[in-house]
Amino acid sequence: MIACVAIGTFTGFIFLTVLLLVAGNVDNIISSTAGPLLQIFYDATQNNAGAICLLMYTPFLFAFKRSWTEPTSPSLVSRSSVFFSPPQAS
Repeated sequence: MIACVAIGTFTGFIFLTVLLLVAGNVDNIISSTAGPLLQIFYDATQNNAGAICLLMYTPFLFAFKRSWTEPTSPSLVSRSSVFFSPPQAS
């Protein structure tokens, strides 16, 4: 559990450092009506579609990660080929 927090802290620090390094004009970021993160992505890519794709990348990853690792996911549950039910717990 502590390792998870340490990894999250480390990757969060790297993410924030990169955001600060690619941030362009701070006044544009603060006064942006679209939001500061989208403005930073736009300043880094100089492309509307690229900035929106980068902004939507994290929620999509989270949604797919959650749906693929549910406890009832076929990849995590072994089923009997005869009865099509999970094996009995011992």
